[in-house]
Amino acid sequence: MSKKKFSCSERGVLNLIQNFNMPINDMARKVGTHEKLDKIIGQLIRKKVRVTVKGNKYFINENSNELATNKLTKALDFAEQLKRATLYDEQRANKEELLYIADNQITLLMQVLQLLEVEDKNK
Repeated sequence: MSKKKFSCSERGVLNLIQNFNMPINDMARKVGTHEKLDKIIGQLIRKKVRVTVKGNKYFINENSNELATNKLTKALDFAEQLKRATLYDEQRANKEELLYIADNQITLLMQVLQLLEVEDKNK
């Protein structure tokens, strides 16, 4: 399988995720596609952590730090909130797709956080 780097330069998506004061249902409506969620993760980890994907394994290419871990934790929390908001939003047409996306996002973020923890212990 080819390597995939999570990186993105779309400021609007980063600004959206940074605005945690926005009600989560509003945020979930604005961030409703797989592509945008990928870009959020890319933005959050781009500068501090490089994650290379080979098949289903994730590798940290650069040294991580506390800031990257904090950002990933926030992103994980956001993905979980997106999932909860989607579950309770009866008017959402693409509910199953969004739940699938949120689940994948949570899985990815948890794997990355576990790698950061392992790397920190090895330092």
